[in-house]
Amino acid sequence: MPNTTAHERSELLSDIEDWHSGVMSEADAVRFKELLRNDVHACQIFIEYGDMLTHLSLEADIAAANAVDVRIADALGGSQTASIFSRHRFGAMIALTCACTLAFGVLYFSRKSGPAAVAVAPRSVVAEQPPAAIITEVVSRVGGPANVLVLGTRLQSNEVLVLDNEQQFVELSFSSSAQLVVQGPARLVVETGNSARLDSGRVVGVVPPAAVGFLLKVPNGEVRDLGTEFAVDARQTETDVAVLTGVVDCKLQSAERKPARATLSGQEQLRMDFQSAALISLDARPESLDRIIVFHNGIAGISGSAQWLQQIPPLASEADRYPSSLAQIYLERQKLHVEWNEDRSEILLATADPGDKSRKTTRIRPEVTFKSQRPAEANAGLADCYFIRLKTPTKRTLKISGSVTFREEIIAALTAAETLNATDEFVSRPDFTADWKANPSKSRGSNDPEDVVNISPDGKTVNFTLQSSAASDELRILVRHRDRTAR
Repeated sequence: MPNTTAHERSELLSDIEDWHSGVMSEADAVRFKELLRNDVHACQIFIEYGDMLTHLSLEADIAAANAVDVRIADALGGSQTASIFSRHRFGAMIALTCACTLAFGVLYFSRKSGPAAVAVAPRSVVAEQPPAAIITEVVSRVGGPANVLVLGTRLQSNEVLVLDNEQQFVELSFSSSAQLVVQGPARLVVETGNSARLDSGRVVGVVPPAAVGFLLKVPNGEVRDLGTEFAVDARQTETDVAVLTGVVDCKLQSAERKPARATLSGQEQLRMDFQSAALISLDARPESLDRIIVFHNGIAGISGSAQWLQQIPPLASEADRYPSSLAQIYLERQKLHVEWNEDRSEILLATADPGDKSRKTTRIRPEVTFKSQRPAEANAGLADCYFIRLKTPTKRTLKISGSVTFREEIIAALTAAETLNATDEFVSRPDFTADWKANPSKSRGSNDPEDVVNISPDGKTVNFTLQSSAASDELRILVRHRDRTAR
């Protein structure tokens, strides 16, 4: 910044103070990160200041503090003293600083409200290369340090992503257009724009046609995707692989024999056993993959008396064979077209784009809605539909409470029998719709006075209290579709 004005120099000093004091907002942190990324001189000043802090004790005298101020002012090329660094806050700034980490880590981390615990290996700030992958989502439901990765963080080849807790998730979008969702605790190395190495942890991979051949290395083996969705759980002595859709090739390396190979297609799974150097077919999907697959299906968290259904639920006429005291949740249909009317009291729901001859539409008035703050998406868009059902196992009155947090914003909740009936043919399988008509529930929907359904202020969590006796409480949740191609 040799040619900067006094005002610009003062702004830089203020930014450095806010960063070290821990009071910088998320928006300012993103701006500050970009400044340090693009201005080598400003970055050198930031590094120099952090380095000097590490050489000062908490009992540093006033002269030492003034010396720091003078050196920073000199580095900026101005005659000002850095008096904006309050002496009353100076000790706190030292305590909050670890110079080496902040000097380089600032290129990746920014202050963000909300807890998370994510770490990434540092890299040089001199030359910015095209990223191999970009962080497109960070979700954490546990406490952790203040430094977090934010949306848009760029990861270069051979950088390491570390997650500390099983309640932490990060989504990576690779330059090839492949995507990985990583669940902690995990250690993942981004190798290239179309490959990664999973040392430990769980991932779900989504590989579109443009990224066919995506390679995920695991301890003593590798999984090569051929255009599909797959899940992997890598552990110290074995790795489980499950295919959700499509095909993957698995290879297990061995120092004593030829590599073992196998090809898996949709709904197949196997275990790579490192000790026996064998690929073992599994009859069922490993339970350790349940949570990340639920996240992959758009659910960030479930609490209370509720459970996710991985498989297609039974028909209404068969429901008594599967009694449960929990509210069961499953994904009904994706990419429904929704459009609000002007006063946002009514939704036009459609199965296809206008002009499509197979398009079906219906107009409904949702009982519970969320007023979106997204200008571009406030009145129209695509939605995914989730179904929640409580079927009491006995005639005894059952009252439960729970909540479901989605990865995307909720549009509306349908809780009345009228709106459920009106949307059956749009979101349910035809045999389900016919079966519901042939075997109507005594009390479909959540019409009991004790039933409560509401949406959280951020629009991502539906909270419910359901009461039922020998009947069904049901509701549909319309959630904004997660458009992977736009991320």
